[in-house]
Amino acid sequence: MIDVSQVSLFGNVQVSTQALRECFVREIPVLFFSGGGWLEGIAEGLPSKHVQLRIRQVASAGHGGLPAARAMVRGKIRNCRVLLRRNFDVTEILVHWHAGRSQAEIADSLGVDRKTVRKYTAPAIAAGMRPGGEALEEAGWVALVRSWFPELIDTRLRQSSWPAIEVFHEQIREQMALVTLSTVHQRLRDEHGLAVSLSSLRRYVNANLPEEALRAQVTVLRDDPPPGEEAQVDYGMLGMWWDPARQGLWRVWAFVMVLAASRHLFVRPVLVMDQRAWNDAHVAAFAFFGGVTARVVPGQLEDRGREAGLV
Repeated sequence: MIDVSQVSLFGNVQVSTQALRECFVREIPVLFFSGGGWLEGIAEGLPSKHVQLRIRQVASAGHGGLPAARAMVRGKIRNCRVLLRRNFDVTEILVHWHAGRSQAEIADSLGVDRKTVRKYTAPAIAAGMRPGGEALEEAGWVALVRSWFPELIDTRLRQSSWPAIEVFHEQIREQMALVTLSTVHQRLRDEHGLAVSLSSLRRYVNANLPEEALRAQVTVLRDDPPPGEEAQVDYGMLGMWWDPARQGLWRVWAFVMVLAASRHLFVRPVLVMDQRAWNDAHVAAFAFFGGVTARVVPGQLEDRGREAGLV
């Protein structure tokens, strides 16, 4: 019940006293609806224990909530403005600075930190430029920014992990035609010791292999295989289970096998995802179906399943 926010009962449905008490303890409301979906009542436990918080809320409401509402709206607008201006142009900082605005004014206007303003105005100051000096066209500022901050133009200069990935450029291109990028990353990590994250590899592919990246986003539906040809397996987390013997919580996983043709489903809860549990779940699934398929296709197993050597 860790992920349950409420329980809704429709029509003539009964719930036990034990279940109601458990919902009350976990502060989960139980809603009673008619068969047509009309709300008829709510059952919930005792009010919140935060009495002092409730008292302060009532006191604040008595003084009027308009100042608090104004402050919240002002903060929301400011945050939205910062997000909209976050993709600022460095030339805009320099233009504001050259016009004589202070660092605090530039930071507040563009929604950036003062350290960012100092960083991008430092080369201009070092070059002997001063606010209020000779006017400079925008093209001139762009040329200066290109010379002072080449990493803003060539994104490869900002990616410290790209040189290590570039060694496998052709191999990545070839494998992406056959498998997913996650599988490519796993193989490079396990077989070649490439110590970069999947996010770094994805950024490299998007920048340097754009056609392959777009092609990987296309999903082509294939025809369902004939009966008995294919079964698909995967793991998924069911939730937490209280073990009365251990007096602790267990994370419960579900082994799932689906027949590709009929979509017939087999589910087996497991507490561990090791090789033995993997084999036992397959044996139980094939016994349940009364036969064995020609092939078994694993899905994108959880990381623990990969670490156990299941794929």
